[in-house]
Amino acid sequence: MLKRCTITTFVGLLITTSACAISAVATEGSPQIVVASCPAVDRSDISYTPFEQTTPSDISKFLGWVRNPKNNTPCGGSYIDPSNIINTPNPKGMQETPMNVTSSKHALFTQYGTSVVEGSVTLTQPGREISADCVTLFRDNKTGKLSSGVLVGHVHFHEYGRLIVAEQSNLNFVSEVHTLDNGYYRILSSTPSGITNVWGQAKHTLRDAMGVLKMKRATYNSCPPDAASWHIWSNRLILDRNTGRGEAFNALFFIKKVPVFYIPYFNFPIDKRRKSGFLFTVPSTSTDSGFALPLPYYFNLAPNYDATFTPTLYTKRGVLLGGLFNYLTLKSSGNINVNYIPHDNVFIKKYRDNYLSYPAGHARSVIQNSSAGRGFLQLQNGLHLNDHWKGSLTGNYATDDYFLQDFGSVSTINEDQLFNQAEINYASTNWRFSSRVQEFQTLHRINTKDNNGKSLASDLYKRLPQLDLAGDFPDSPGGLNYHFDSGVVNFVHRNNFDDYTPVVAGGRFNVGSGVSLPLNWMGAYITPKVQLQATGYSIHDRDLTKVVTDPKNNITRILPIVSVDSGMMFSRDIKFFQNNYSQTLEPRLFYLFVPTRNQDNIPLFDTTLPGLDFSQLFRTNRFSGIDRIGDANQVTAALTSRFLDDFGQEKLNTGIGQILSIHNHMVNLDEKTDPLVKENLSPLVGQLQYFIIPKVNAKVAAAWDPSNQRFKTSSVDLQYNDNAERVINFGYNYSFRGDGSDQKKNADLSRINFSVGWRLWRNWNILGSLDYNISYKRTQTALYGLEYDSCCFALRLVQSQTFAGTGDIKYATRTYLQIFLKGLGDATGYRQDFSGQAGSLPGSIAGYNDKRTIGL
Repeated sequence: MLKRCTITTFVGLLITTSACAISAVATEGSPQIVVASCPAVDRSDISYTPFEQTTPSDISKFLGWVRNPKNNTPCGGSYIDPSNIINTPNPKGMQETPMNVTSSKHALFTQYGTSVVEGSVTLTQPGREISADCVTLFRDNKTGKLSSGVLVGHVHFHEYGRLIVAEQSNLNFVSEVHTLDNGYYRILSSTPSGITNVWGQAKHTLRDAMGVLKMKRATYNSCPPDAASWHIWSNRLILDRNTGRGEAFNALFFIKKVPVFYIPYFNFPIDKRRKSGFLFTVPSTSTDSGFALPLPYYFNLAPNYDATFTPTLYTKRGVLLGGLFNYLTLKSSGNINVNYIPHDNVFIKKYRDNYLSYPAGHARSVIQNSSAGRGFLQLQNGLHLNDHWKGSLTGNYATDDYFLQDFGSVSTINEDQLFNQAEINYASTNWRFSSRVQEFQTLHRINTKDNNGKSLASDLYKRLPQLDLAGDFPDSPGGLNYHFDSGVVNFVHRNNFDDYTPVVAGGRFNVGSGVSLPLNWMGAYITPKVQLQATGYSIHDRDLTKVVTDPKNNITRILPIVSVDSGMMFSRDIKFFQNNYSQTLEPRLFYLFVPTRNQDNIPLFDTTLPGLDFSQLFRTNRFSGIDRIGDANQVTAALTSRFLDDFGQEKLNTGIGQILSIHNHMVNLDEKTDPLVKENLSPLVGQLQYFIIPKVNAKVAAAWDPSNQRFKTSSVDLQYNDNAERVINFGYNYSFRGDGSDQKKNADLSRINFSVGWRLWRNWNILGSLDYNISYKRTQTALYGLEYDSCCFALRLVQSQTFAGTGDIKYATRTYLQIFLKGLGDATGYRQDFSGQAGSLPGSIAGYNDKRTIGL
């Protein structure tokens, strides 16, 4: 038996070991060339084996695929690469590093000319392995350096992220150009869906000096070799990892063994780099629009800006033209989104031609004068001038009140306030300044009218403009903290939408200042604070018939605010459910005094009374805006307790508190929503957050009214989260007389929501979410879908039902289908299109990880 021979070859230097069996020995100065038993093989008559007839188990062995039943990934296995390949991802050129040659049979080495090695021959360099049954090496006659080689039988060329297996190969060590016949390839690609191994078979392969694979009669797919669901066969296939693109000429797309369609030319990405081309489409159907087929085309215009043009064919409506432009500069970034349908057939029939059947009013006249050409404009811009100055611009405009209902996403179908704002901000260590102009486009849809025919959507005030200046000066002399804030706003409002009556508007100027003295000791603190709020109004467009008190146009209000916040913290070690914790007990007292001042003559521009919760117990103004400053002479008592583990993480956090009012509140918006108008004790407010087990957590909050023995507000949120692959969310919210709409004014509001994202088994997932309004006994939104997520492709079928109003069509029903072939393209670009609603389903499931599914 011949011993295994090892020959170490450096550039220009040959060392042979005496253990090798060779046919002749090269003597110094007179090299001999003797061909060992490695006969030339004529393979021109060897028939090409089609992809469909290749044994999957043989392909798996060739490419290093190992299936593991215990592997829980969608692929169910993995590719195994040698440690030499893994540890050196960027190998040097062949002429730059030594090469180790091993064989098990005869070897003939010469200093010049031809050398022959046979028998499991392996040529190894750091990060590179080349093997064959027989290798013939050719040297340059002048330099003695290796120039080329011929490899025959079970040829493997292996580098990081690249493996080629063939019957025969010609290798050029100088130009590093390789040709291979009747072989397989595997390359590692960083695609939008993650790191993916793509592979295929080729009649002839050329790997040029830049590493580009140029193949003839080749296949391409990203499935496991033993479970190929799809593949592309191409007469000529080019894979260029330098540009990140693949090109297929005269290609056939196969599902299993069935050809589906023919493509004369196909250019596709093989990594995350961008290039112009078509993106994956998401077809859908809906009750009022019919079948929709978008055809998004991506334009890679420059490294810092791009565009996507998406014409969408609706079988009932026509063609919606959509365009998205993204840009990024040194100081700004943003996008512009434009959508337009020249002639909407359904809109004409459904709304405009039937306007006489709707109740008389402004909304009907708006429909009557609407155009069949409909559109939507959306823009976003962020500005970063320097470390202190920043800005933003947000714009939304719809040509009619029904565009979002007909073409919007699931999350925007019931949107009735379109936000528009331009803002400039300044921030330094102590000062903050902002200036903005703001307005809302209010959508008044006839199918969302109340029982009296009035619009449920109320026009909001415009701020033209608003200027704010604030400053904080902590740790000032004497340990004092100073605070200053001011603002001036010009509120503009159009006449009432339904009856054209004037709506009060005007300007508001506010200056507030305060000083506090934090006193801290070990485990205790007390912070007295004094504030002064001075507000002035200049009113116009006042409807004098609705003014109960002083109808003056110029109003001033000056109020002091005095508060004292104090608390203590106690701590002890405790054993809770057989685990050790540190428990804290934190009592807190908060005193607030604000004198009573009648403010009924002041209009309500931006002020509401939020529901009472735990955080509201310690506010110096119970109202959300400054058009009302609530009178107060009250004490808040609260108690908080936390359970902390050895790492300082909270296991449980609970708190309870109540307000004792020395006199009843006189300043209010609606005495029915403020219990302290008639009572001296507020509802008992509590909250609790409990991490029951690592996968389950619960949040509970409630406000209990002891006088009337009922809850004012309550909420429950439960979540089960198992590695973001099995997620269940449940929520319940109740508010006593919390319905602010005109449809059921001051009615109780009660809603539940449920969502689930659950991996049933290796490849199948179910998705769903439900928002149900108990008060109105109707479903607001319902989405449900099924996912199949395999190693090489993903499919998602989704259906949604969204409450659209009380008209003829109460629910908008839509069905979406997403298919993504991993390793073949980028599906993320379509998500940015205005009508790309399908991606909204996973987004409605809190905690669910959608990154592993179809790249969205």
